[in-house]
Amino acid sequence: MSTGRYSQRGRSPRQSQADERADRLAAFLGRGVKEARRARAWNQVQASERAGFSQGCWSMLETGRAAGMSLRVWVRAGDAVGADLRAYLERASGADAPRDATHLRHQELISRIAAPGGWRPQPEHDLGSAGVADLLLARANELALIEVWGWFADVGAAFRSWNRKVERITARGTSAASGCWAVRATRRKPLIDRRSCDALRGPFPGKRCRLAGRVD
Repeated sequence: MSTGRYSQRGRSPRQSQADERADRLAAFLGRGVKEARRARAWNQVQASERAGFSQGCWSMLETGRAAGMSLRVWVRAGDAVGADLRAYLERASGADAPRDATHLRHQELISRIAAPGGWRPQPEHDLGSAGVADLLLARANELALIEVWGWFADVGAAFRSWNRKVERITARGTSAASGCWAVRATRRKPLIDRRSCDALRGPFPGKRCRLAGRVD
């Protein structure tokens, strides 16, 4: 299978930024492929055989090293685990953005905001039994956990999940660990109002709960 790799030499700043977005998108898709495979209790060999390519190629998909893979590879991988690859061009499509694409867009926004501070983004970072971090920011010996929320099915479960992830990150022995929730509003209605904001402040002592306008 062709990976469609492009030379990194002589890239313009705009092209470099586009390549970085491709890397983040590949990591996001790879995590989805991995979760779908695990849900079926298959190993990588079994999944790759169904897709019709090598286990090594499948491993590249899951570990976020497949930004240069062809669409055929991604579509085959998704089909092999019972999933469909959906795509759209932001600001160029008449269709509404899928929820996962909107989630990714917010991850990218936070990554761009954090970049001037020297933070390196690690989207969809696997924390083992604690789950997956929406976005883990790293610099030197510091880690910051960012969870992006579009809606809450169970706020209590959200807090418990957050605590498990914070404990796992703290156990890594970093000199400093921090984090926050990025809660977005929707076109229909704000996800949280001022009273809800006050209630959510409890699990984050010493932190500000700020209400802002939509970014989508």
